Amino acid sequence: MAGTLIRRIGPYSFIPFGIALDGRCLWVADAENRYLHQVDLVTGTLIRRLGSFSFPPFGIALDGQCLWVADASHSYLRQVDLVTGTLIRSFGPYSFTPYGIALDGRCLWVVVIYDNYLCQVDLVTGTLIRRLGSFSFFPQGIALDGRCLWVSDASDSYLHQVDPVSGTLIRSFGPYSFSPLGIALDGRCLWVSDPSNNYLYQVSV
Repeated sequence: MAGTLIRRIGPYSFIPFGIALDGRCLWVADAENRYLHQVDLVTGTLIRRLGSFSFPPFGIALDGQCLWVADASHSYLRQVDLVTGTLIRSFGPYSFTPYGIALDGRCLWVVVIYDNYLCQVDLVTGTLIRRLGSFSFFPQGIALDGRCLWVSDASDSYLHQVDPVSGTLIRSFGPYSFSPLGIALDGRCLWVSDPSNNYLYQVSV
């Protein structure tokens, strides 16, 4: 059944924030210690970590060769080399606070924390294209399934599916017994981080 909790992995010794998938592994942002951790999807084992960065990583997204990182503390979006952890470039500072992020190929979708809306940013120039919302819920993490946006709401423990054109709420899963924050999609399931207990959860879609 859609929205069913399949399993959880962890707990980890760090607080998981944003997450991203590279096919066989999860990348997990550790804003407190300024690291990015790579986690095996099957075993939950830590494979390696990147960092420590000069900024705290919150939301993260993967473009194949690089990681995009939301730096909520300084209102920047940053591109990081996936192998070395080297900072490639930065966009910002913005007049909004970026938190969760996701990629659609040419743009970054960004959760604007505290203001309950999403915005779309050009991947080449960093220019703000448009904004979507405001929502009646409190968006934090974001993922794309090819058609729609998935948005986590840690304030009431729901996962919401949203139309990327109109911003209309399509459906919601929850409430869960955990607090979803980071969110990523592997094609058939959602992976969700919970910073309140340091677990990662797999949920069916």
